[in-house]
Amino acid sequence: MKILAKCYAGFEALLAQEIEELGGTEIQQVKRGVTFQGDTTTLYKCNYCSRLGLRFLVKLKASRLRDEEELYDFIGKIPWEDYFGLKQSFTVDAVVSSQTFTHSQYVALKTKDAIVDRFRKKFHKRPNARRIDPDIRINIHIYQQNCTVSLDSSGESLHKRNYKIHQVSAPLSEVLAAGLLKLAGYDGSQDLLDPMCGSGTLGMEAFMMQYNIPAGYFRENFSMMNWSHFKPEMWKTVIEEAQSQIDTSSKKAKLINRDKQLSNTRKVQENFSKFEAFDQTHVTIERQNFLKSKANNNLLMIINPPYDDKLEVDDILGFYQQIGNVLKQHYTDCQIWILSGHFDAMKFIGLKTTKRHELLNGAIPVKYFCYDIYEGSKKHS
Repeated sequence: MKILAKCYAGFEALLAQEIEELGGTEIQQVKRGVTFQGDTTTLYKCNYCSRLGLRFLVKLKASRLRDEEELYDFIGKIPWEDYFGLKQSFTVDAVVSSQTFTHSQYVALKTKDAIVDRFRKKFHKRPNARRIDPDIRINIHIYQQNCTVSLDSSGESLHKRNYKIHQVSAPLSEVLAAGLLKLAGYDGSQDLLDPMCGSGTLGMEAFMMQYNIPAGYFRENFSMMNWSHFKPEMWKTVIEEAQSQIDTSSKKAKLINRDKQLSNTRKVQENFSKFEAFDQTHVTIERQNFLKSKANNNLLMIINPPYDDKLEVDDILGFYQQIGNVLKQHYTDCQIWILSGHFDAMKFIGLKTTKRHELLNGAIPVKYFCYDIYEGSKKHS
């Protein structure tokens, strides 16, 4: 089957590598995604184990369409009864970029009508369309006049790992955190510091990488489990094989989680407690203001400082300048990565970047800069 894996912009190459490791073939990178060929086992593995995929769409049909009536006829000819039944609910997600099909909501409505009418003609009954928590998710993608119809195997976005007991305002997405770790070259062997940890997403994603805990370990529901042709025994085998690879034996590198808010560190403590393998001997959770931090050497640091309207800082430019000063004074022989959407403020870090990536945090364009700090680092404009 042909599958489209969706991801955050900038993670396409990393996702392609991950999918190859999970058994995908004929892999091609596209904008914010990767297409590949895979069998049912591969699809199940991707949903359960992928750290970088947001959702996996299985292609059903594709056609070139001239207008809405052709869309209706095209959708109505697909044997939907082979995929789900009358007692199940469904929803349609439409993405359009076309001069002919200009309204995604109308495309979704027309698709829904065609599906409902097919069931009604065959069975004199119809399944319910439901936006919230549907059993089946159908994806329609139209580019100009080319229409692709897919089944969404994931359901809710795969960034919802379900390991967080508590959230903070403007939390970092789990998939974005995993991608930031991968771009930074994190492989589980380095000591890692997150000095503005919020709810601890970076630390928990690193923890899962250290122990090789599957990304879907805490998730109970995937949309494909509601498909008529879902194979529960194959799914059980995929889960058992993935969980058999969890490594709890060897000594782990340090994971240091810090935040100046006591309420945040308490939330992180409770979030980590959901992991059975949680061991405070290598995971530290501390209340500390980064701007008053003491020396730390020979580690990897990832900083996600405030940069948008949700997280106000009185003097954002001065705040970033202070971050740069602290880095130069106390974090020699460290590799520092900073994610920010405030591009003017980033200039006030005052250090030369050695690597850089342009990404998206939701709808916010962000930059991910690397700074290699060494004794005598000089300011660069």
